[in-house]
Amino acid sequence: MAETELNVDELSVDELKEELRRLNLKVNGSKAVLRERLRAVVTRNKKSLPKNADERESKDEEADERDDESDEDVDSSDSANDDENETTVRRRAAKLPLSFKDVEDSLQAFSGIAPSDFHLFRSMAHGLADRRFHSYEEAQKWIDSWIASKDMSFFRRGIHVLPERWEKVVSSDGQYFK
Repeated sequence: MAETELNVDELSVDELKEELRRLNLKVNGSKAVLRERLRAVVTRNKKSLPKNADERESKDEEADERDDESDEDVDSSDSANDDENETTVRRRAAKLPLSFKDVEDSLQAFSGIAPSDFHLFRSMAHGLADRRFHSYEEAQKWIDSWIASKDMSFFRRGIHVLPERWEKVVSSDGQYFK
């Protein structure tokens, strides 16, 4: 896909990442961040493309003249502009609100699993069955001691069970299950 033909807004997350990889750019971040990163590169490339052969030749001649003057100090304005563009992209991406469409893919991973169903809370519920606390501090102490009493393998197991639970959610089309 040629960069000038890209419609960044219509690309999926995977397509955005593929284009960014092809351009040797970072592929992490939300869909909005990926779009903005790719849009900045496409816009910059469109501005720098010569419109016709005459313009291309004059740009080549200018480049040759600059090479001949290589003993002089190098003007770093292009580098400064690149830095400014990247900073602007980052700022703009940080301010962009996420829409439902941007996070749609992530939602399915969590639908159908209530936080109280996770490994930690189910186990904690057994310890709390007949317990009554008379103050916030008493509850805090109990929680701290309960967490300290658990072996690292307990927490590892909870983490390793998450993908299995996610598969159940996906196979049940996001319907709640126990």
